[in-house]
Amino acid sequence: MSNAVYPVLAGLAWPVKRTPEWNTRVQKTASGRELRAQFYSYPRYTYELQYEFLRGDQKNAEFQALMGFFNARGGQFDTFLFDDQCDDTVPASAPQQFGIGDGSSTTFQLARAVGGYVEPVLAINGTPTILISGAATSAFTVQANGMIQFASPPPAGAPLTWSGQFYWVVRFAQDTVDFEEFAYNFWRLNKVQLITVKP
Repeated sequence: MSNAVYPVLAGLAWPVKRTPEWNTRVQKTASGRELRAQFYSYPRYTYELQYEFLRGDQKNAEFQALMGFFNARGGQFDTFLFDDQCDDTVPASAPQQFGIGDGSSTTFQLARAVGGYVEPVLAINGTPTILISGAATSAFTVQANGMIQFASPPPAGAPLTWSGQFYWVVRFAQDTVDFEEFAYNFWRLNKVQLITVKP
């Protein structure tokens, strides 16, 4: 996985689409009953972005930044980090519970909730604030895939909460993107798709 962060560029247009995807197998019997099997433990998301303009002049070089970023990833090949600015923060005013100490475990998966649905956080932006029973601690390290490892096991029954910012781990959904130069040194990109990646 690359730690490169997708560039934030001025020409990003609305709407930005975000589509959750589940993988469910539905088998219907002759009597009309259904058997359903769910293969994902949490959804994948597809982001669809469009750029009204990307400046290609030497001062701004937005076209070059995005073209270079796409090529450096090898299209779909490499993963990278995406900052969804509408969904990238667990606020300090409402820290998210991500575990309960049992007196022996030291490693826990960070998580965040939207509308009551909880899913894992796989990439941290900066240093998170970690609390054990409401008291901040610095005796932890951030491991790969959003795992927190405490220096010693949190006490049994102690709620573990956190706040901070996070990224989404994504890749490009295609191996091609269509840049269009509509005026001298002005480009547009009608669609680029990013898809979240599970570890």
